[in-house]
Amino acid sequence: LAATAARGFGETHFQQMQLSRYVSPIIAICVDGLTPGAPGGTVSIYKDGRPRLNYTITPVLQEAFLAAHHAMAKVHFAAGCEMAYTFHEEPLRLQSLADSAGLDSLPYGNLDLSVFSAHQMGGCSLGSNPETSVVNSKLQHHQIPNLFVVDGSVFPTALGVNPSLTIYGLASLASTFVGEAV
Repeated sequence: LAATAARGFGETHFQQMQLSRYVSPIIAICVDGLTPGAPGGTVSIYKDGRPRLNYTITPVLQEAFLAAHHAMAKVHFAAGCEMAYTFHEEPLRLQSLADSAGLDSLPYGNLDLSVFSAHQMGGCSLGSNPETSVVNSKLQHHQIPNLFVVDGSVFPTALGVNPSLTIYGLASLASTFVGEAV
């Protein structure tokens, strides 16, 4: 994961990876899709069948990213950090909390910094209408018999927390429906 986050290529990337054993990675979860102005991304298909991913960093997310960077800097330096840097195209290196003022002048738009997605949810919506949802309340696909979807994709959007326990509960519920379908 660190290798995919580190910016640059060749020697620059190599030097960043050499420091990875000294890194204290902290992530900030900025949930999209829950608030107006942060609608989340879309996936569609090009005419040639390739997937098309569209994810715009909205002003709401830019504000969240900036606030998250300030919070993470505070945590790092409170813990005794000697140096921190951002994953921007041109990283900002911080050697003290006072350097975090420089975060305010960094860009937070599309392709300006590394952004990760984890715990993707919401791709196979649950509902009673086959026109607007993929699975019914028993987690069974509307059109394909005996196909059950039992993962985070049936949630309406990202939960904002690790979904493991929720998915375990969903799997427990689904075991009854799958058993009845056999």
